[in-house]
Amino acid sequence: MRYPEDFPSMRSTDSTALGQVVCSSNREGLEPFVQKGFSVRRIQFGGCELFVALRGLKWNDPPRKRSPGSAAEYLAEFVKDNPREGKTAEALQYIPPDSKTSSHRHDETIEMWCILAGMVYLYTAPRRPICLAAGGVSVAEPGIPHQLTTAGTPVLTLMRMVGPDPLGSSDHHPCKSFVS
Repeated sequence: MRYPEDFPSMRSTDSTALGQVVCSSNREGLEPFVQKGFSVRRIQFGGCELFVALRGLKWNDPPRKRSPGSAAEYLAEFVKDNPREGKTAEALQYIPPDSKTSSHRHDETIEMWCILAGMVYLYTAPRRPICLAAGGVSVAEPGIPHQLTTAGTPVLTLMRMVGPDPLGSSDHHPCKSFVS
């Protein structure tokens, strides 16, 4: 999967605000991207290895955890002030098998996910959960409680947030969990 090419609904009106991510099961498949300035890392993805090439995002060493009750790890991220869209953040998010993020909502922030590898269930109020696999894209508008869960497989997502404090805690409001 390649972001943003494979996810047109997540393209920005300002191409300088976008990170780029490419995933492959082998490093050789990413060599053309390395020649274009991408940074490559090998990550453990369930029982196998996945190679991830990034440009425009900065690797977190070690990965960050952002909210209590969430198993999500943020492998890479960036935040940028964008005159057309407001403050924009992108984060490469890994959620282990049989795990979940915190259940929360944002008052002013739009949160979008594109699934790069694996499968995830997205819970939003008042809808039933939807299953998203690699290539899937979904959005949580401001005010909508949401939570991601995994079953037996992990998931790698590129999360894009636009709002006043996209990766901070000022617009992150805990909600009752959708799952136990």
